[in-house]
Order: sequence, then structure tokens, then C-alpha cells
Amino acid sequence: MDTLQAVLSPSSYGINPFALPPLVVGVLLALLGLTIWINEKRSSAATAFFVLTSSGVIWLLSYVGIFSARNALVARWWGGLENIGVVFIPSFFYLFTLIVTNRFAAQKTAADLAILISGLFALTIVHTDWFIPEMLVYPWGYYVRYGPVTIPFLIFFSVLMGLSLRIFWRESRRAVMDHAKRRYRAFVGAFAFSLLGSVDFLPAYGVSVYPFGYIGVSIFLVIIGQAIRRHRLVDITPSFAAEYIVERMADALVVVDCDGIIRIVNEAAGRILGWNPKTATGLTLAEAKSRMFTPEPFEVMMGRQRPWNYEVTCLDREGRELTLDVAASAIRDENGRPVALIYIARDITESRKANEALLQKNLELVRAKAAKEQLELFAFMASHDLREPLHKIMAYGDLIKSSSAGLSEKGKDYLDRLILAGKRMSELIADILELSKVAAAKGPYSQVVLDEVLADVLSDLEVKISETGADIRKEPLPVIAGDPVQLRQLFQNLLGNALKFTPKGIPPRVEITARDSGNGIWEISVEDHGVGFEESKAEKLFRPFERLHSRQEYPGSGIGLAICKKIVENHGGTIGVTSQPGQGSRFTIQLPKQGKVEAAEAAGIKSG
Repeated sequence: MDTLQAVLSPSSYGINPFALPPLVVGVLLALLGLTIWINEKRSSAATAFFVLTSSGVIWLLSYVGIFSARNALVARWWGGLENIGVVFIPSFFYLFTLIVTNRFAAQKTAADLAILISGLFALTIVHTDWFIPEMLVYPWGYYVRYGPVTIPFLIFFSVLMGLSLRIFWRESRRAVMDHAKRRYRAFVGAFAFSLLGSVDFLPAYGVSVYPFGYIGVSIFLVIIGQAIRRHRLVDITPSFAAEYIVERMADALVVVDCDGIIRIVNEAAGRILGWNPKTATGLTLAEAKSRMFTPEPFEVMMGRQRPWNYEVTCLDREGRELTLDVAASAIRDENGRPVALIYIARDITESRKANEALLQKNLELVRAKAAKEQLELFAFMASHDLREPLHKIMAYGDLIKSSSAGLSEKGKDYLDRLILAGKRMSELIADILELSKVAAAKGPYSQVVLDEVLADVLSDLEVKISETGADIRKEPLPVIAGDPVQLRQLFQNLLGNALKFTPKGIPPRVEITARDSGNGIWEISVEDHGVGFEESKAEKLFRPFERLHSRQEYPGSGIGLAICKKIVENHGGTIGVTSQPGQGSRFTIQLPKQGKVEAAEAAGIKSG
């Protein structure tokens, strides 16, 4: 009791500047151990490191009491405390090494034995003079003198520290990942520098050397702090993994105990259900008021032997309706009794909308396919059921005409009209078939060089151009994605009309230009200097069988521009015309560079 009173009395101490360095380093070491223990979530590795640093803190801070003591009795008490910290350093270092390298389970007995031996050395310090028989006096203050028991302790110290460093070094060489190699090598370097503290044993054997072991510990602080900050000391255990997964999973997770009280709510549940996980924990299911939990009575769900999946709709915190795919499953103890119910809910609102949109698209495709099949059936009927009888009428008309010697002039006129009407009817059916083919054709598209398409069209119209003396002027045309057959028919019809609708005796003049109008759209113009028309009739011009001139003036079925309009629409573009009577017409076509309807819609072009 007298010794303890002396230790606690301020008059037993004086100011000694030699006590300052171990005080500063000891405090920093304590802060490092505590910080890592908290930041690493009190993992087993972080706890072992905290215990190790605690023994080092006892060692360093005890120097403050030894150096500042005014008498040997107080110094002896602090010297005993210092060495209690010292004797546990090698065993705690060994324990930390086994835990960090995942060897603790295999070598638990060796670790327990090491701690037991350290405990025995501590008992000799407390109850005997074998470890510290007396105190020495040096220029920096009092210091312990070691007795005979310290010889086996130093052997014990050297064996465990060397074995630990060897384990770290071997692990660094065995590690596959670079970050693991760097981690273990950092530990080797840090603890190797900490062994500089062994110089503090020299004054205990009479060597007058100031104990500067705190320098090695200072270097240890820097290296180990950086290593743990970069490489962590978190244990990858099932419980750690489960906690990590629960907090970071995208699905809502709610655990309800057998009394119907919510015990666990993860962050995703708060986000999806609009809850605050902290305030939701502890609520009953009735208080939670969520449709997620109410497909059946709670007792019925707890009694289910297998997981159960169902869908519910509910509102989020902003009042939007959500569709949740919920899986409910009872958690059972080792006796098979239900102790909790776990709900996992996935927000399938967007995927459900996408599926519905896909279903609607499939229905539209089915309808389009049915419409195409009907169109093909109509085309077959028009080709077979209409044209064949018409061919017979025209054939018999030609036979009658070849043997019409007995017919009157009036009869011959009627016969000529009959044959001409049959020919027009045949042409009309052919045009209808052509329009139906164009309406049904919508890709796939390839890269089309429009200059090559136009060259083929001009080659086909070469005779007509020569006969009329037409002047065709053109600028370079772009390359687009499209159907080359349809685009050829487009230019064929436009140029054919430009050559046809020209006043008699005046050579046609046609100009073909192209420009990039922006937004991924090419604008192509076909301008003639023909008869023109009133612009108020422009919309009527693109309807099938609509004509602005009589057949006697300009022959044709009136379906060519309707085919042009359908071809342009198939390519996701638009076609328009400006005209004045006697001043010609200008047809303007807008086509997406990609040749897709989506591209045109993105650019703000509407067909029609």
C-alpha cells in the first residue's frame, strides 16, 4: 500500500526531458491501435492488432514513470509494469501474425501456449525478483536491471518474433495478387523496424545506452498505418460477407420475427418502399402498412415449409405505383421451428413495362404479318383472277379485229375501244401490284450509292432523253442505307414524270441536287421546268389514281407518285412538292442517313 501511495503521489516525480519522446510515441501508438480497431469494425485481426499495440503502449508510457521517478521504489513499480507489457509483445505479435495470415485455427494451441508463457514471465515480475532484482541509475534516470529469468525470455522473444517475420515473408512470396504481396511485405518491414526497440534491453544489462527503441516504433507507426489504410484488416467471414451483402444488395430485404415485429431493414428497402430503415425497425407489420406483407395471414406464411413468390403493387414515397416481385421464406432454428420471416422484394416496375411494350410490339408485328399476308393474297388474286380473264378478253378482241371484214365502222370503233380499255385495265392492275409490293417491302437495308442508282436510271431513260432532247443536270449524290431496288424505282418515276410533263416542242430540263440539312438527314431535290400545277393540289397528287391532267394529254395510271411516297416512307423519310402552273415542279425528298425510321423520328421528321 505504501508503494502504491508513493506511485500516486505527485511529489514522487520530477520533470525529465528524456521522458518526452516515449510519451509522444506511446500516445501515437495508442491512437493508431484504437483507430484501426474502430475503422476495421472490431474484426479479429484489428482486435489482435489493438492488443499488440496496447502492450507496446504499456512499455513506452511506463518509461515516463521510470525516468520521472525521484526514488528507486517508484521507479521499480513502473519498471515492473513496463516489462509486463514487454513480455506479452512477442506472444501478441505471434497471435496477430496467425490471424492475419489465416493460420490461427491450425495453430491455436501454439498461440495459447505462447500467451501462457508470457503470463508466467509476468508472474515472475510481480511476485519475485528473478526478472528485475534492482534498479540502475543512468544519466537519463532510473532503469531496470535484468535478472537470470530474462535469459530464457530473450530466447522466447527472439524465437517468436523471428517465426512471425518468417511467416509474413513466406506469405508474401506465396501470394498471387500484387496487393497481397505488398501487404505482407509492408508488415515485414514495419515489424522489422519495431525490433529496433530491442536495444532497450542493453541498459538492463549494464550497457550505458539511452533506450531509443521508440525510434523503431515511430517508423513502425508510419509503415503499418499506411499498410492497413491501403490493405485493410477486415476479416472475410460469413457474418461479414452477410452484413456486406445485406447492406449493398439492390433488392429490398426485411426480416420480421415470430411476433410480427420488423427487425432488419436494409438500405434498398428504404429506397424502394420509402421507409427510413432506422424508424421502420421495431414496427409491427400492422404499423408498417405495406401491401408487401399481406398476401396471406402472417401465421400462414410462417408455417410454410418452402419459399413463396408473389407479386404486389404498392406506392413509393413519391406516390408512384411500383410492382414488386416478393420472395418470402421462414427462417428456422436447429429444431425446425420458425423464428423469423425474411422478405426479399425486387422492383420489377420498369421490366414489367418493358415486357408489356415488347408484347405490344409483338402483337403489332403479328398484325403487320397478317396484313402482309392479306396483301400478298390480294396480289395473287389480282394477278391470277383478274389478269387472266382480262388477257382472254384482249386476245379475243384481237382475233375479232383480225377478221373484222364484215364489221361496220361503228363496230370497229367499239372493238378498238374495248381493246384499249383492256390494255389500260392491264396496266392499272400492274401498277396496283407494284404499289402493293412497295408497301410490303421495308428492309433490310444496305449501303446504297445514289450516284450509281441515278446512272442506271439515266441509262434506262436514254432513248426518251435522246428523243426529247432533255437536259439533265445533277450534283453528286450521297451514300445512304436503303433498298437499292426501291430507290431506283423512286428516281425512275420522278425523272419519268419530269420528262413526260413538259410542253410539246420544248426540251425538258431537269436538275437533281443534294444537301446535308443536319440532324442526320439528306435533302434531295428533283426540279423540272415543265407544265407545273396549282400548289393547292399538291396533297392530292400523291394519292393513288389521282390525276391532274387527262389521259389524252399525258398517259398513265396516276399511281407513280403514290409509289414514290410509299418508297420514301419505307426509308423513314418524307416527300413534298412545290409548283406553279407553267413554271415547273420541285420534288424534295428527305431521307435519314441511317436509312431507319427511328433516325427520322429522332430528327423530328414525320411521314405523311
